[in-house]
Amino acid sequence: MQTKFVNRKPVTTIQPESRRKLLHVIEKLDGHTKPPKLGRWRTLSNNDLWGHIVSQVCVMGSAIPMETLDRDGRRPAFDAALSLPTLVAQKNRVAYIADTLKDFAATRFHKKAAQRLEAALSDKGIVEAGRVVLLDGLPAGKPDEIREELLTRSQSLFRRKSVSDLMITVGLSHDVIALDQRVVGLLNVHLGYNKTFDRLQSSRDLYLSVEDCLRGVCKEAGVSLGQLDRMLFKFAGLTAIGYLTGIGLPPQEAA
Repeated sequence: MQTKFVNRKPVTTIQPESRRKLLHVIEKLDGHTKPPKLGRWRTLSNNDLWGHIVSQVCVMGSAIPMETLDRDGRRPAFDAALSLPTLVAQKNRVAYIADTLKDFAATRFHKKAAQRLEAALSDKGIVEAGRVVLLDGLPAGKPDEIREELLTRSQSLFRRKSVSDLMITVGLSHDVIALDQRVVGLLNVHLGYNKTFDRLQSSRDLYLSVEDCLRGVCKEAGVSLGQLDRMLFKFAGLTAIGYLTGIGLPPQEAA
């Protein structure tokens, strides 16, 4: 898999062997994970929406700390400690947020994340009068058009990868993929992709080119980009032993 520039425009293609590998991965993992239901965001509470924003900020750099919170059952307490009503009541929000993030070990960069969340709370395009308004009145259009609108509204907070992940998580679209360090690393190592995560983040055209290439493979496999995103994210750090003793374990035979 590689990106070349043709008339200064990035064009990403996937070679037959890499395509075969990716199709094989999709076949084996299909059915083990699904993206959240489309339209889910309409049923989420204000605090749930805010919780997803907090999560996106915390996973910048690494998703492992938040995964650990979920696995250890501490996520409800974390969400309560950083709920909108709780934060509105704080006199020194940045210090409170930073201390809470550190106490829960929710992110590698608790001070920077606290500053980002404070910026979100102070941005009327994201939160107004204690309510998340980021998703209000989004224009109808193609997924990338919606994503660009969200990026415009959340300049103080997110980049393209984070907005893509948020769109999948809240059910705004299944036709985008969050090209984070974990996913791009998989493309680099297993499909021979020739661009780095930082390059993809810095160029909209490059990001869209990779996304479009993967969309073609997903169409061939009969899955959505959002589904591929969840497959790669869930299984990226799983060892072969972990897979075989968990997801890949055949049902127990009756005695």
